[in-house]
Order: sequence, then structure tokens, then C-alpha cells
Amino acid sequence: MTTSTGPFVFDSSGPVNTGPGDQNNTFTTVFLEDAKGRSPRQEAADQLRWLWRRFVEPPGFGAAADALQRNGTVFLDGEPGSGRFAAAKMLLWSPEHAGRALHEIVLQEGRGDYLDLDHVGDDDHVWLDLSAVDPDVWIKVHGELSGLRSRVWTRGAHLAVVLPHASTPARRALDLRSDLGQFRVRIGRPGDREVLLRHLRSEGVPVPRPLPPIPYLDTGLTLDRIAHYARLIAEAYEDARDGEFAAWCRVAHKALAGWREQVAERIDALEGGKRRAFLLVTAMLHGAHSEVVHRAAAAFLRTARAAPAEEPAIEDATLRRRLEEIHAALDESGHVRFVDLDYDAAVRAHFWTHLPGLQQDLLEWVGETVPQPDLSGAERRELVDRFAELCLNDRHREALLKLLETWTASPPSKSRIEAAARILQRGLRDRRHGRFFRQKIYDWAQRSDLPESLLTVLVVACRDEMAVGHPDEAIVRLHHMARRERVTRARDALVGLVRDDPRLLRRMLDRLAMPSTDERRQVSDARIFLALADPALLTDPGAGKRPLLAEASVQERLADGWSRALGSLTEGEWAPSARDWLRRAADDERHRDLLLDLLLLGCAHRPRVLARMYTLAREAAPRTDLEDLVLRKIRTGRRAASA
Repeated sequence: MTTSTGPFVFDSSGPVNTGPGDQNNTFTTVFLEDAKGRSPRQEAADQLRWLWRRFVEPPGFGAAADALQRNGTVFLDGEPGSGRFAAAKMLLWSPEHAGRALHEIVLQEGRGDYLDLDHVGDDDHVWLDLSAVDPDVWIKVHGELSGLRSRVWTRGAHLAVVLPHASTPARRALDLRSDLGQFRVRIGRPGDREVLLRHLRSEGVPVPRPLPPIPYLDTGLTLDRIAHYARLIAEAYEDARDGEFAAWCRVAHKALAGWREQVAERIDALEGGKRRAFLLVTAMLHGAHSEVVHRAAAAFLRTARAAPAEEPAIEDATLRRRLEEIHAALDESGHVRFVDLDYDAAVRAHFWTHLPGLQQDLLEWVGETVPQPDLSGAERRELVDRFAELCLNDRHREALLKLLETWTASPPSKSRIEAAARILQRGLRDRRHGRFFRQKIYDWAQRSDLPESLLTVLVVACRDEMAVGHPDEAIVRLHHMARRERVTRARDALVGLVRDDPRLLRRMLDRLAMPSTDERRQVSDARIFLALADPALLTDPGAGKRPLLAEASVQERLADGWSRALGSLTEGEWAPSARDWLRRAADDERHRDLLLDLLLLGCAHRPRVLARMYTLAREAAPRTDLEDLVLRKIRTGRRAASA
């Protein structure tokens, strides 16, 4: 009942550099898409639509919507598990504005202020999660909230903040100041039955009227668990396609309970490592073809050193008997599935928790199995997802990084790179551990010795995944990689991302103006600047009805950027961009003087470059008076400099 999302990799030929300068060959082209060919950005929009169809407005939601509309900011207070994050997103999104992306403001720990106000752009819809901050952090962030609210108001943006609950140490330490308290709205918890019914109807499950008693409700489940219960009921309905609603609920109820006792008893009853290995591998590859499961089980035994020697195949138990022993069966297509709903998840959890000595063996087995050619793309993605689910906790998440580095080490392959990209995507999407993976990408981005495959995976993660919810962090990491890479993969991704968003373009121009004594970085930054210094982009008023070129700070950055580019790069590199700039000046009467002034400011103290600009003006816009205007400005500038 869930959508499978995975990377697709094309062209695994190696790069060849046949001369000086940048290496701009494609080693691997990776696209993160789901099974329907949607990009993460499209998928994020679809997830918001999915949530909107299933969302039940909690008590206080109307008041929160009014506060947000009136003030541009709302502070949401509610109990954990009551759907605070869903409420925040639904306050900021509606089907009428389906094209609008939401992004999260991330606390900037260890960098002075916790809140970077430049993360808020014109008409942005942003949210801030303070639900789990420590008391010391809460006190400092609390002091910055007024500035954030003011920035949101002046930018015409909208902000939803999820507050720490009153039971947390942070809120016991300090409550909202009176000037901020007016924006606080307490939301309650919607009714469990109403939430379940909304999910079931959205899944197409026929619901009888009047509704019979539903097991497991009204027992303090979080809304996430109720949503999971609804998915299990839908799966039970899909499997049965007949019967009664109450029967589907009973099946789902058993699955929701986790099968813990049954799994423990059945594993204890299995004699020998071969049977247990078959059970574990079936759970890891649930839904895979029987031949794949059989070979993978034999491989796990070798990895775990549980089989002293190969036994003759004739002495093996038949597949039917082995499946019966573990309560599994073959479907019509020869794929292995457990008889009980969601039983595979319970088996994986039991082995991982109660047989910790197998964790390293399982890690090695996953590392060796994922690249095997007999796995289909869907089977490979499912295996990576299931192992990631086991490891996404504070104790074991480093194991995922080990796998990622193993799969991106030499020699690379399509399947290994796909799996590495998948791991990073799963980690970044996890609400609790996403920050950890974003920090790890930052650490990797600082390295100058990244393997090409790892660089590819990191670039794709920033471009496709992080850019959706954390665009500011994405451009920082891409910039670090672009400064160090031998190819232009990170630079191309950075430019493509920044050009789509005036706020990000403004921030990138600020970053390029930061001083550096490293000659290689100066050259890299100059090339990035030229790729971004598109005069058509800078003079386009866009939705804000005011072009970036009209902003004084942007003008300063552009003049500085031209100066650095003209001083760091060869004429062969900067001349095409200069011609574009001059052509735009010739065609755009409104911005002509400003475009020329900024370009010529960059040529200051470079007589030869000034002379070349005059020649380029004649070449770029023949049969116009542009060259005469450029000449007059050059002479005026010289007189001013000598005065």
C-alpha cells in the first residue's frame, strides 16, 4: 500500500580527461524517482495532497488558520502524537496553491544565532520544529523568535512553529513572552474514529453504516499509529476482497500488535541455523521470487559461517516444507510471502533485537546481496529500505554510512550506486535522523578526495532530496563540493537549483563574495558566478514584480563577482558571459545603464579588459550605439578615477 521510490542510474562509463581545465564528462547520471517516474519535488507535492485528503481538522485548527492569515505567524501548542506536524503543514498548504513548496527552517547550532533570517524569502511558507529542543537551546531560540516573526511579516511570508509541549523540560524552563503569546494557539486531538474513517475512505475501503466497534481505538494511539492501522485494514481488504469489515479489522489488529509472541515461539521452535536463516532472509526479501530467496539464504549462511560444508541439494528439504515451517507460501507468480499480514516486519525486528550477534553478519550480507544481478530493481530497493528501517536509530545508523561508502567505493556499478543513493534518501527523509545525514553530507562535502561514485550520490541527494525541504543547506553542500570536484557535476546541480529561486540566487551571490585565499576556490567561484550572472534572470521582475538587479546589495555582489571573474579566469571563459551581458544591455533600455555600469565596475584598474569590453560591445550589438555608450562610460570612469 506504499509507494516505492528509488534512484535510477544510466550510463556507467568512466570519465576521461583529454586536456587541461575542467573535466565535464558524465560518469553516472542518477535520477531519484519513484515507481511512477516522479521526482522528489513532485512526490513531496503528492504527499501533501495525500495528507490533505486524509487530514481531519483538530480542535483549534480554525483559530490557528485565522491567526496565520492575520499575523503571518502561528505558534502551535499541542500534545505529542496529536498531529501537530500535519496541522502545521496543512495550515501552510492548500490544493489551490499546490505548486507552492514548503521548507523547514533549521536551527543553526554552533554558528552564533540559531535562526538564519535569510532562510525566509518573499511569500515563503515555512515551518519550524521546536518540539524537542533542549532547555538551553529553547531559551536562546526564544530570544530570536521576535526577529524571525518580523522577517516573516516584512517578506509577506507565512510561518508555523511547533512549540515544545508543556510537559517537556524546555517549556518548563520558559514559556512564551507576552508579545509572542498572542500568536500562540493550542490545538487538540481529532477523534480517533474520524481519523481512521478518513484514511479508510481515502484508501477505497468499503465502510459499513452504522460503523461497528473497531478494536484498538481509543487506547491512546498516536495519529501515526492510527494511520498505520488504516493501511493494514486496507491491505487486509485487498488480500481478501470479500468478507466483512470486522474481519479485516481483526486481521489488521493482530498485525498492529506486532506478532511478537508468535514470532518468538516459532523461531524458538525452528531447529538449526539453516531454517532460521531461511526465515530471516524471507523476511528481508519478502515478496521476492523463490529462487532469489533460496540463493540469498545460502549466501547468508556462508556469511554467518553457520554452514560447515555444502550439503547435497538432494538432502535439502523441499521448498514447500521449508515455507510451511516458517508460515510462508508461494503466490501464483512464484514469489514468497508470509501468510500473516505484516509478519515479515515482526520477524526482522525480532532477529535484530533479540539476536544482536547477527547484526554484523546481516550488514555484510546486505552489502553483498544488493549488487547481485538476480535481484530486480524493486527487490533491491525493498531490501535497502528494510535494512534502513532496522538501522535508523541512534545506535545503528552508522551502519548505513558504512554500506553507503562500501557501495560507492571502487569498482562502482549501477546497482551499488542505486543502493547508496537509496540509503541516503531514506536517511534524509527520516524526521528524527534527517539532521544527522545532512551533517554527514556536509562533512563529506569538505573532502577533496571523494570517490566519483560518492560525489555523484551526494550531488543527487542535495539536488533532488534536500532541495525540497532544506534548500539552503543543499546549496551550501553543493558549493563545497563544486569547489573541490574535478568535474562539474556539483556546479551544474548548484546552478540549476539556485537559478530557480531568487532568494537562493541572492544567498549564493553572498556566498561567492566571501573572501578566500585558495586560488583553486577563487577560480571555481568565478566560474559559478558566470553561470549565475544571467542578465535575463537578473532583470526579470518575476512574481515579486521587482528584479534582483534593482537591489543595492545584489548590485554590489554583481560588480564584485565580475571583478573576481575577470581577474581569475581567461578571456576565453569570461567573454561569452560578457557578450550576453552586453546584448541584454542593448535590448533592455530600462536596465541598460545599470548593466553596463556593473560590468565596467568589474573592469576597474584593468585597462586591457576595458579595451576588450569596448570591442565586445561592437561585436555583440552591431549597428547600435552601444559601443559609443560603453566608450563614454569608460572615459567617464577614467576621469573620475584620476580626479
